[in-house]
Amino acid sequence: MEIRKYILNMPKSELHLHLRGAILPETFLYLARKYSVHQIMNEMTENKKFFEGENNIIQFLNTKTIDMDNIVKLFHFTSFDNFLKTYMFVGQYIRDISDFDLLVEGVLLNLRNQNIVYAEIIVSLTAYINNGISIFDIDRCLKKYSSKSMTQVNWIVGISRIYGPEIAQKLVDQVIKLNNPYIVGINLGGNERLYSVPEFSSVFKTVKEAGLKITVHAGEICDSSSVIDSIHYLRADRIGHGISVTHDERVMQYLSDFGIPLEICPTSNLCTGICSGYAEHPLKTLYHHNINITISSDDPSFFNSSLVDEYIHLYTEMDFSIKDIIKIVKNGFIYSFLKSSDIEKYIKKVNTYIKTNKWDI
Repeated sequence: MEIRKYILNMPKSELHLHLRGAILPETFLYLARKYSVHQIMNEMTENKKFFEGENNIIQFLNTKTIDMDNIVKLFHFTSFDNFLKTYMFVGQYIRDISDFDLLVEGVLLNLRNQNIVYAEIIVSLTAYINNGISIFDIDRCLKKYSSKSMTQVNWIVGISRIYGPEIAQKLVDQVIKLNNPYIVGINLGGNERLYSVPEFSSVFKTVKEAGLKITVHAGEICDSSSVIDSIHYLRADRIGHGISVTHDERVMQYLSDFGIPLEICPTSNLCTGICSGYAEHPLKTLYHHNINITISSDDPSFFNSSLVDEYIHLYTEMDFSIKDIIKIVKNGFIYSFLKSSDIEKYIKKVNTYIKTNKWDI
């Protein structure tokens, strides 16, 4: 069996996937035509200066007729900061609950097409609330799709550092009151350079007390101290990215000893300029230090990638064997926030697939 088909048909999970970052290009094309550039510019007056100097965004705003080529050019990044601003810009087009509904529907369709049987999707509520969408409408939408989707889906509410600890605390309090059974955790994301990790400690104390899980973007653009602080001050259950720890043997040993998983997104690290190529990516170093690794696509539509592509890169460009890949696929269930009975169910599905689809491993 050809490698792509083998990976595609294997039951998989995705644990580090941003809802907006997985927007189908067709969905964004529809929204870009629904809302005129003039309308978007008028309604984001306070943010105009924020986007100045970002050539991909300026070119998009100056386009009279939007087509798929314009979207491809918009999703072309020159730096990590350029990516973050583009990500925020795309969020300007999710303006009512019907837009949000369309976004979710398209993302889940793409998961099914990749045979991703379980996903934990990060949804940044504050950005949508700021656009005037009710948190209660969003809550109903998340429940609706989790209850009917062929892919089992749970949600992780994303908190961006850009808004600061006070707004983060208010959002966490609101989320806890929703009591949505499909919201299983809270994620701290955004630019690691903004606010120190300890400033969010009281926020995540509330999260832990509510019984929710915690993931933190750390060690992506900052050094390993960001990872250690996220574990010590925020009690993170998983670390998003964390690749900078390869510069610190003690931190790698700590992650290995305590079994703290890393959510690795190789193509994301290349597209944002953090790594120069797949061969230079530190994933192999982390893996050989017995750190629990999971693989995800992060923002696949922005990076022109998919979870299947990520595993293909492991095999063709990063010297991972099929045996290694199967182990990492299983990690995606083992280190999920699923209950143990569901984890066992999915591991059995993977084992059944391996037995019935032989590969020389």
